Amino acid sequence: MSPLCVSRRRYHIGSIMNSLTEAVVRALRVAPCSLRALARIAGVSHVQLLHITQGKRRATVAVATKVAKALDGWSKRCRQGADRILKALSKGSE
Repeated sequence: MSPLCVSRRRYHIGSIMNSLTEAVVRALRVAPCSLRALARIAGVSHVQLLHITQGKRRATVAVATKVAKALDGWSKRCRQGADRILKALSKGSE
């Protein structure tokens, strides 16, 4: 493998990690809870998430996966709660 190929591969991995970090930061900014609460649910350190949002660290695949799963679980619980409320409202208006 030529040095040029290695250089491209490193750039490619670096750009993936940058886009992953950007995606995590965007998700953290719009999360329906505090950074600490999300960190607790995701099973990661709130300091680690804080450093990612401040640009001091890049998001790892493991952290990004945990955050995504926590947000997905939160989303499902919110959807279920909203469905129960809408169902109760529709029964009350009948």
